[in-house]
Amino acid sequence: MAVVRSTVRPMKAVRVCFLRNGDPHFRGVTLSVSRYHYNDFDILLGHVTKALHSHVVLPSAIECIWRIDGTPIGFLDAFLDGDAVVCCCRYESFSKMDYSVNRHFGRLQAAIRRWKVCNEALPEDLPDSILLYVDKRQSLVSNERTAICMAEPKSKQMGSCIVKVVNEAFMQSLDAKYKEMEIMRKLQSHPNVVDLIFTVHRPKASHTFLVMECMACSVQDLRKLHGSIPEPTAKRIMRDVVCGLTHIHDEGIIHRDIKPDNLLVSYGEGCHGAGNADFDFLVAKIADFGAAIYFKERAAEDYVGTPKYIAPEMIIGTGYDYRVDTWAVGVTLFCMLFDEEPFGKGCKEPEAICHDIVARGHTFPLELKDSVSKDAKDLIDELLMKNPNFRPTSAEISKHPFMLRESITDFKDLKKICV
Repeated sequence: MAVVRSTVRPMKAVRVCFLRNGDPHFRGVTLSVSRYHYNDFDILLGHVTKALHSHVVLPSAIECIWRIDGTPIGFLDAFLDGDAVVCCCRYESFSKMDYSVNRHFGRLQAAIRRWKVCNEALPEDLPDSILLYVDKRQSLVSNERTAICMAEPKSKQMGSCIVKVVNEAFMQSLDAKYKEMEIMRKLQSHPNVVDLIFTVHRPKASHTFLVMECMACSVQDLRKLHGSIPEPTAKRIMRDVVCGLTHIHDEGIIHRDIKPDNLLVSYGEGCHGAGNADFDFLVAKIADFGAAIYFKERAAEDYVGTPKYIAPEMIIGTGYDYRVDTWAVGVTLFCMLFDEEPFGKGCKEPEAICHDIVARGHTFPLELKDSVSKDAKDLIDELLMKNPNFRPTSAEISKHPFMLRESITDFKDLKKICV
């Protein structure tokens, strides 16, 4: 029997949907395939066996892979991007039937393409209705999705603010309807959600301007300037973030893009949180609801977010709920304490990052492992459970010993770092 083999070695990873032989209802699991991930075909077979075993009954290990049309595949080079293939155990013959290929597999492919495309800048001019109240000071971000700038108020009664310009035409092209403005209004008045001051809409240009409060810096800024964040400060940030996230989830909303860049911190008298004589009180707030959706009591299926922070169930396409946010909280806590992401280290392509999240477990850096408490590592282990059913909810996180126990020391240089 002839085996299909390409003479061209793949330069990049390809996404493949692996189906189960003779099962027309199982929609498959999606994996990234390349020689970067697997040295030979047998290693791939072993990993496919492990991946399928979590979803279907296998009488033995997977030993053969076929295309849906009945063409056998025996080499890594034979896989094409977007392939749907059938997996057979020992002594099984290929069953030709109408397989239910995961209909969301194509959405993942489209999402990866969106992650890579970000090159057309939005116009940075502000409408007169905003310039009545603020003066534009500094552009921070500009791409085809959004443009963000800092603005100084013309009135002393109004503090410094951020103006976010949203390309609605681009956002509406995504799988889920863009609802950032509506969701932010719904979540207002919570101390751990960034304040939306007012909005301006330009229907003809399909642009929306969101004027929001300005915070001192993001958690990502702290990482860049200081490296790993001391555990007492990480704990205080986590308490605020989890409090805000619980409120978001209680309102029936999934954020879908929790990460250090979207967690903002500030300081000063009257802020929420414990303080001491060395610096003013600290508060952390959740920002950027551009990817947020309402959860409709059924598994969500769209692929959005930042690759290194998305949960495995979103990648595989088995549907997801609020716990994709708690996974991202776990990744964020790992980043704060160890100054590196638990997945995708050294990976440049989204496909490789997604594969690493699905295929590999997290490990703590040896050089910093002993400097982080057992409570913190236990919480990270729970938040980074591959099976979302075993992952804590945001409300359950707040009851974890790491969140409840007080620390003796604190991060005394935070105010200097934020300036």
